[in-house]
Amino acid sequence: MKRSQISKLVGVVALTALATGLGAGWLLAQAAQQNGALWWLGVAVVLAALIIAAATVQRFVRAFVWDVRRLIDAGRLMLTVHPEHRVQPGGPPDVQEMAALLNQFAERLDQLQKERVEAARQARADVEQERAMLATLLAELTEGVLVCNLDGQILLYNRSARRLLDGSPGDAAQPFVGLGRSVFGVIDRNAIVHALEQVHSLLQRRNPDEQTVMTSFVTAAANGRLLRTRLAPLLEADGSLRGYILTLQDVGEGIERSLRRDALLQTLTER
Repeated sequence: MKRSQISKLVGVVALTALATGLGAGWLLAQAAQQNGALWWLGVAVVLAALIIAAATVQRFVRAFVWDVRRLIDAGRLMLTVHPEHRVQPGGPPDVQEMAALLNQFAERLDQLQKERVEAARQARADVEQERAMLATLLAELTEGVLVCNLDGQILLYNRSARRLLDGSPGDAAQPFVGLGRSVFGVIDRNAIVHALEQVHSLLQRRNPDEQTVMTSFVTAAANGRLLRTRLAPLLEADGSLRGYILTLQDVGEGIERSLRRDALLQTLTER
């Protein structure tokens, strides 16, 4: 019930009680012309009606204005600055029941908030643990690994990737690998874009039972190294592309190892 409606109802009740008392007093005053004792009886009836009307209005205002206002203020306090606050039951039975129900809602809300905080804390701990495990795994790989978003921003990399892609230590103008930096500064943009187009085409045509989609290409890094690169997509839960993983191998190092192996074999066969 709105406050204006309550005010009108209180006014109607008060006027009705007052009119009833005045009417009864007038009737008794008419009768008092024949008997003086009835006049005093009329005065008593009018006063009693006024007292009853005042008590009724006061009880009504307390039950539907003051106590309801108290519940509103307490509820706002619990939802904003003081979640541990609870309403003290008081007033008519209906208001007490409302106060108890409001306290139950507050207890349930407090429990849900604590569960949400704990779930968020556990999720952060799990993410940190997985990140530490992934960082350890990447550090042990001999291949260079880069994790990038669709804008080419580097989100994760290992030491091998930095070794393969960084420029000369003494040359500050050379590009280098770092978190948040663009992968297009160290690897040719056109090669990556073309590989992403191939991956997108493979994703559209792949068999549902096929788990891995990957494409490979050879490109020159900004520091002059020739790299054999594999690109694998990072997918959202709905299958949409959210980023990609690049694995890098130095073609020159592979050729150098092959030459050393061939030279060793030739030396052994000549003995």
